[in-house]
Amino acid sequence: MISELLAPAGSELALHSALDAGANAIYFGVSQFSARAKADNFTKDQLGMVSDYCHVRGAKAYLAVNTLVYDYEISDAMETVRQAYIEGIDAVIIQDKGLCSLIRKTFPDFQIHASTQMNVHNMDTLLLAQDMGISRWVLPREFSREDIDVSVKYSKKHNMGTEVFVHGAHCVSCSGICLFSAMNKSGQRSGNRGDCAQPCRERYSISNQTGRVSEGAQFSIKDRSLYRYLYDLVEIGVDSLKIEGRMRSPEYVRTVVSIYRNTLDQIIEQTPANT
Repeated sequence: MISELLAPAGSELALHSALDAGANAIYFGVSQFSARAKADNFTKDQLGMVSDYCHVRGAKAYLAVNTLVYDYEISDAMETVRQAYIEGIDAVIIQDKGLCSLIRKTFPDFQIHASTQMNVHNMDTLLLAQDMGISRWVLPREFSREDIDVSVKYSKKHNMGTEVFVHGAHCVSCSGICLFSAMNKSGQRSGNRGDCAQPCRERYSISNQTGRVSEGAQFSIKDRSLYRYLYDLVEIGVDSLKIEGRMRSPEYVRTVVSIYRNTLDQIIEQTPANT
């Protein structure tokens, strides 16, 4: 089975661009509980529109509810999930384990995907995620090809779907356990609450007893692009290839999705079943 191409939709225009360019599915957020709080996002009243727009075009829609949730927010978060369920959203992407448990108890047939923010990073944690009712997990960006291969094989053995980021920003830390933003500047912008200030992108100087040694973006690593490795990922059996970019413009989304779509189509044509 060919891998799903999953694209970001940070706005209605980006949604249109993603599907026009050939995405098989999109992921998006609403104004609350999204790890991209500063994206345009959607309102809860637009959940039905997003669901219908995707399904008419044969695509799926995944709602990101992927921040940590405080006790006083639980009822609002569950109301968002309830509306998504009613409107036919295909899955919710979750970080908070407590919220995940509530969703499973309340909506047992609603698909739950473990966000990379949940930090599932080994096979024992994966089994715990499965016990929580999770049907797919987003592999950490830090995984090597060998890690991905082993994880996909293990996941298939246990009937768990896999999702890999193939393009976009690459955090210098491990997703879900970085406190750099929350400790930096005002101390009020948490990456686990959808408001990362990206202090890792700023310039810093390194000094020793003799003075300044170097200065620059010491923590800012290169963005991720696995374009040249798509065939390997498809061959390994990754279920979904994810493009990061809910903060990006519709033009960016259209361009990147088109490139990956064309390459995936070429891979499909080259597979034995299509030759």
